[in-house]
Amino acid sequence: MSASIGMFREGGMDPGYTPLGIYDSSDVHVEHCLFEDSSGAPWHVGIDLDASHLTIYGTVIRNIQVGMNARANSVIDVQAFDTYSPFGGPSDVTVDSPAGSNFDGESLDSGASLNVSAKLLNNQPGQSWGGTTAGVLGLKWFDSERVKHKPGHHRKPRAGNCGCQ
Repeated sequence: MSASIGMFREGGMDPGYTPLGIYDSSDVHVEHCLFEDSSGAPWHVGIDLDASHLTIYGTVIRNIQVGMNARANSVIDVQAFDTYSPFGGPSDVTVDSPAGSNFDGESLDSGASLNVSAKLLNNQPGQSWGGTTAGVLGLKWFDSERVKHKPGHHRKPRAGNCGCQ
């Protein structure tokens, strides 16, 4: 079931898997929100999308392993808009990791897109060992692509085979 939702000045603290899951062709607008994990427990995704659309601005995602995760047929638009409230305050979208817990600022599976027309800041993204960690990570999970990964790279169970050796 699809939905159209607006969030303004909301917060999600110490979530289970994600403080905001957007699924099934839903369209969500997020303005001036804070999503944060202070527990230090893994594994968290700030905003998780599957076949949906997110428009976001003026929001902070802090100390979460993946800031925004977009699976196939998902679109993330980082842009200032005044749909639910007048313009004002910072318009930056910040994925902040002062605890050093971030693996990816934004993770995009094959068929997902990230459109940026406002400031997107990834502070301290990725891990020191590199691997498949990054500020913005584009992934293709196909059986035909044989990719070597570090043990335990499957942070969240995925349907099908990712093509790992």
